[in-house]
Formats: sequence, structure tokens, C-alpha cells
Amino acid sequence: MSEKMDVYMDVAARFRTYIERGVYKESEALPSVRAVAADLGVNPNTVQKAYARLESEGYIVVRPKKGAYVARRASAPQEDRRREIIARLKDEGIDRETLMRWIKEIYDHD
Repeated sequence: MSEKMDVYMDVAARFRTYIERGVYKESEALPSVRAVAADLGVNPNTVQKAYARLESEGYIVVRPKKGAYVARRASAPQEDRRREIIARLKDEGIDRETLMRWIKEIYDHD
């Protein structure tokens, strides 16, 4: 984990990755705040803050006294971010042909 102020972001990133990779599936319960805190050796408030961030990003739904669950469309936030990147490129004047050429170059390079 990085600096103390960023620990909650590291925890959020860890669970975001788990959700995106399917470790935790749609509607599945995440471990309790206390369990995650004990497992990672962090303060429960840190995990609570990480879960709040994931909820604001649309990855999870927190149900009071029930726990945190993977949101029904956990992949949507990642897809939305990708669309925003493409929209920003368009706004910057990058035309479709240039963008498609770049994509082709990147995929053909591998």
C-alpha cells in the first residue's frame, strides 16, 4: 500500500479489479468491512471509505446492516470510462480515421 492517505484508494482499486475480473460476480456479497480490514491490516474506516468510493463509481451497492454487494452492471463504469476517453479524443479533434489507424497499429503490433 502507498501513503497513508491513499490506502483507501488502494483497497478500492483492489476490489475494483476483483469485480472487473469476475472474482466477485454480479449481486455477490463482498467480505465485511471488518473482515477486509483484518485481512489487509488496515483500519475498518479505511475499508468503509473504499467501499463508499466503489459505490459512488457504481461497482457496488451498500445495504445498511446487510453488507456490500456487486452492482448488477459492474462492467458499466469501466465501459463508461473508455467511452469518455474516446469522446475526449474526438473533442480534441482526432478524426475517426486517425483513431482507427492508431487502434490498428496498436493491435497489429502485438
